[in-house]
Amino acid sequence: MAANVRRRRSLVWWLSRLVLAVAAGLGIALGIDIVRLGGPETWLIRHRLPPPYIATGMTLTVNGIATYLDCRGRGSPTVILESGLGTGAAGWGFVPDRLAATVRVCAWDRPGIGNSAPMGHHTAADLSAHLRATLAAAGERGPFVVVGHSLGGVYARVFAATYRDEVVGVALIDPYLPDVRPVEHVEMDPALRDAWLSDLASTNRLVATTEDLDWEATEMELAGASIDGLPLELVFVEQRFRWDARFDEVEAELIATWRSLVGSLSSDHRLTIAENSTHMIQWDRPELVVDAVRRLVAASGTSGGTVVATNDAQEPRQGGHRWPTGWTRASWHG
Repeated sequence: MAANVRRRRSLVWWLSRLVLAVAAGLGIALGIDIVRLGGPETWLIRHRLPPPYIATGMTLTVNGIATYLDCRGRGSPTVILESGLGTGAAGWGFVPDRLAATVRVCAWDRPGIGNSAPMGHHTAADLSAHLRATLAAAGERGPFVVVGHSLGGVYARVFAATYRDEVVGVALIDPYLPDVRPVEHVEMDPALRDAWLSDLASTNRLVATTEDLDWEATEMELAGASIDGLPLELVFVEQRFRWDARFDEVEAELIATWRSLVGSLSSDHRLTIAENSTHMIQWDRPELVVDAVRRLVAASGTSGGTVVATNDAQEPRQGGHRWPTGWTRASWHG
């Protein structure tokens, strides 16, 4: 009996040492990999992982609704970050801190998301008014550069159009553009067109349900939310991945039409294609988001921020605005 107990204890001792040795080996390997790639930030970006978000902002009661706002940095204009579907201030990865090095930047949790209480059924215009009231309650002043990722692009456009006198630039990061429908402008199989539009309608319903949004009213607000003439930075993933094999025959025409339609959002625009990136460009290629915002800040003529030169490959662009209108193909470097 005693011998069996000793054997079990010995086995436990050796197993515990083995686990510790494996853990130590993995830790050493991880440390070497982090150093090899240039530090924790680069390691997280290369592995498409966001940094942990620490909620250091403030919660204000605005119109009876507890609303979370995270502002950091100094300078003007103030950069406003609008996150995608169901996400808030935590969805921007390294972007806020990088921007805060040269300019004031604010991210928030929309009502019903994260640390903010719900506001009930609402529209994009309702959210814009609430965001503006929250900024005022926090003592944040314009001018503003508005940045929207994914669904946040809808909110950013409505905010920019509503408070146009205070907005000096807009950046849309792989935005959701329900009103940009290239299939309606290209000669193609009607069944394919209908299938694409049906998928769009399904996505709209998902958006409405997830964010308690009055989508019909929001679509009308978006239709009237012109940002034409405002400096506009567009950062998208490679579009050929968005069309499956069914669309092969008309893919090139669809992409060309899409480029024309997104360019028509503002006569003063720049289009960047983020290669080697998923939809979460702010996690995978944060430097592209930061550079786009810094260009808007620099073009605004206010005191904050400088544009940092990168090694991204650029394709020829056409001139004619505050900076050349055109596009950049941003490949991965580093």
